[in-house]
Formats: sequence, C-alpha cells, structure tokens
Amino acid sequence: MTLAAIFRFTPASANSIAELLLSLVIIVSSVEYARLLSARKVRLYQMTTWMFIYLFLGVAPLVQLRVGHVGNIPTLPVQYFDEAAALVLLSMLGLLVGSRLVRDNPAGAVAGPAQRVRAISGRRTTVAVVACLAVAAAYVAIVSPRAFLQSREDSGDLKSEALGDSAVNVIFADVATLGLMAAVVCGLVARRAALRQGSAVNPLLLWTGVAAVLFVINPISSSRYSFGTAALALLAAVGAFSTVHRFRLAAFTAPIAMVVLFPILDTFRHTLDTSVEREGVSDALTSGDFDAFAQLANTVGYVSSEGLTWGYQLLGSVMFFVPRALWPSKPLDTGVLLAEHEGYNFTNLSAPLQAEAYINFGIAGVACTFGVLGYVFEKLDRASHASIAIGGLPTPLACVLPFYTIILMRGSLLQAMAGFAVIVAVVWWSSTRSLPGNHKPPVQRASSYARAHSNRVVTTGATTQLSAHSSRSSALRHQRRKAAQARPEADSP
Repeated sequence: MTLAAIFRFTPASANSIAELLLSLVIIVSSVEYARLLSARKVRLYQMTTWMFIYLFLGVAPLVQLRVGHVGNIPTLPVQYFDEAAALVLLSMLGLLVGSRLVRDNPAGAVAGPAQRVRAISGRRTTVAVVACLAVAAAYVAIVSPRAFLQSREDSGDLKSEALGDSAVNVIFADVATLGLMAAVVCGLVARRAALRQGSAVNPLLLWTGVAAVLFVINPISSSRYSFGTAALALLAAVGAFSTVHRFRLAAFTAPIAMVVLFPILDTFRHTLDTSVEREGVSDALTSGDFDAFAQLANTVGYVSSEGLTWGYQLLGSVMFFVPRALWPSKPLDTGVLLAEHEGYNFTNLSAPLQAEAYINFGIAGVACTFGVLGYVFEKLDRASHASIAIGGLPTPLACVLPFYTIILMRGSLLQAMAGFAVIVAVVWWSSTRSLPGNHKPPVQRASSYARAHSNRVVTTGATTQLSAHSSRSSALRHQRRKAAQARPEADSP
C-alpha cells in the first residue's frame, strides 16, 4: 500500500536501481515490522529499530528520490543512492541474522539458567532521584527558569550562553535531564511492579521528580526527540506498553505519529506562536527531520574520496567525555564532518548508525555492527518480556532505551553518547542483583499480562523450589493418611 501510494502520487525518478533497492528496503522492513506486531510478545527495542529503518531509510528516501530534494541539503547526492540503499539492506540482513542467533530458553524458563533476577533497589533509586533532582535544580538556576519557557532556538541560545558546549557541561545537562528521567522511571517501576529490595521510593519525592522531568524536558524548549523519549519512557513505566494489545496499538500508531504529529511538534522551534502550519505527507517526508538516508549517501561519497577513518570517528564517540581543550584534534560529529566535506552552510545534520559503521570500518563494519545489534536487541527484548510476565512492566532500561534508540540510530553518535551513558549509568546504579540460594528474593505477584496470556504458571528459581516443597508435603500427607487407615487393622486381634 505504501509503495503504491508513493508511485501513484510522486513523479518518476531516473534512478531505477535506487528505486528498486529502496522498494526492497520498504518491503522487507514492513514484513519484519508486521511479524513483530503479530507475535505474542512485547519487543520494544526491535519495534523502534525497524520503524526507523522503514520510515527514515525506506519510505522517506524513496519519496525524496522521486521529488528531488530533502530539508536543508542543497543538492541530493543521488549518485550514491544505489550504494547507500545496499548498505541499508546489509544492515537489515545483519539485524535478522543476529536476532536469529539467540537460542531459545528451555520450556518454562524465564530468568535464565542461573535464575538470577535483576531488581530495583528502593534505597539506591532514592539516592539517584535526589542526586539528579539536585543537579536539575542547579541546571535550572544556572540557565534561568525562563530558558525552559522559550522557543527551542531561544532556549538553546540561553543554554549555550550559560554553559557553553564543552563535554563536561554536556554531561552535566544530560544528568539534569535524561539522568533524572531514568531515575524517575526506575522509581515508578519499583513501586508498580514491586521489583525492589529495601524501602520503596517516597511517593512525594517520586512525583516531584516526574514534575521536574516534564519541566526540564518539555515540548516547547526541548528537542522533539528528547521530549518523545521522556514522555514514552514515563508511559512505559506505568504500563502503557505492558500487554500485547497495548504494544500492538503503539506499534501500529508510531509510524503514523512520526509522519503526522512529529512536524506539528516543531511548532515551537522558532517562536511561541501556537498557530500550526499543516504539512502534507510528502512535505513531512522531505523535511530535514528525514535527512538520514541522504547523509548515508554523503558518507559513501566521503569514503570514496577520503577513505575510511579506521575507527577514528568511533574513538571520538567512545571518548565523548574528553574536552576538546585536552584533545584539540578530537573528531567532529560525523554529521558535521559530512556537511563540511560537502560544503554545506548548515551543519546540524544527522549521521545514521549505518553511516557511522561505514565511515569507520566499511562494509564489514556495517555487517558486524548490525549483527551484534540484532543479537543484543533480541536478548534485551526477551529479558523485558520476562520482566513483564513476572512483574507486569518492562525492565527499567527497556522503558527508556528503546525510545532513545531512535536518537542513536539517527545520530550523530558523538552527540548521542553522553545521554546514552548517563541513562545506562543511572539504571545500573538503581539496580541490584538478587541471587538464588540463601538470599531471599523480593516477593512478586503474577501480572495481569501473565494471567491473560498464559494458562500455565511461569516460575522463577524461588517459586520452583516452593512448588517442589508443596509436592513433597502433599506426598507426605498422603502417606500419613494411608498409615492411619491401616493402623486399626494391625491392632485388631
């Protein structure tokens, strides 16, 4: 249906090979996306990944190719569209192969062979919320509260003037925003699913954190990707995607929302005027929001003229925390590097993960990167599904990271790494590992998801031991009854 609409309502392109390859991207990604919707499992990581590929690297570039322009890119690099589409197909193959390499758990197993349960510590989460609230208060005081009530451009200017753009200040801002969001999500999961040890997070502190998150990450002054991540993470933490039906509804509406609602959320980029200028679907798909594929094509052009960076760009992303004052030759964002190479005046452009992998290690880098991602996302989705079956909610990381994955996939990686590291660090700090044996795990109730979608009881190590003990007790009572019935016959003369 999508392909038919594109070919019906857009002019023809002279690049038939690129059209064919992009059509194949759309077909394969839509089939895989439909498979995720039809499965009776919640797979948030793979949902956002395949939605990104379908929209940003399939539908949008095909429309752009046929229309002939995209966003702030002066000249569409159509001469590299064939190679770019082939790289997308290679990344999709890597995802599919990597996810199929994950072995199925034994029947009835949920928590893994060691039966270890990752739980949320109420005390550690409280410390995380308090610490991030303190950082957020300092952040608001330094920047000024009015900066969070301005248009996104004016707010960005005020924040840059107050903090600058050094790596330390970027991490400081991410702790005040994304770190606070991750800590609050951990608190909500702890209270809702009872996956905690020690004391619960104080409700007043928790809802203060929610209010603070919605203030420092709001739809007026924050980027749409950041606000979308925060809003969806909070919804996930209260169960918005915790059943198959809710997950399917979210997965069905997400691509539509990205095309229809996402441009509307750009209303406050330049002004606080609330008048909404409606865009057609074609206009939305050719806006700067969907420049990922064009930047991948620019990456192919960069490599053809300059060669691979052999991990140098990746090194800059991994060492994101090192200030440029200490490392003057620190690599630029890949999006900025590509824009400067092409001579663009506007450098705030994306660089999708396929471009990051290709500019560092070529075709092998794309295949290996997405093979590993496919494997990791499958493992994380299975862990999240098990968490829903046991406690009614995804893991705290699965409440946040699948939605932040869109930022990681779109790039640049250097820009996204600080936020990613902060989210993972806060969730890791708030978590504790419950071990089998003498350590008593937290009491867990069967979720409505487990009751609604399974007629059998899914057990962890602790409940398995309890079931075995109950079976032995029943057998012992049966033996005693038989002995009591036989005793009068033995005593009679």
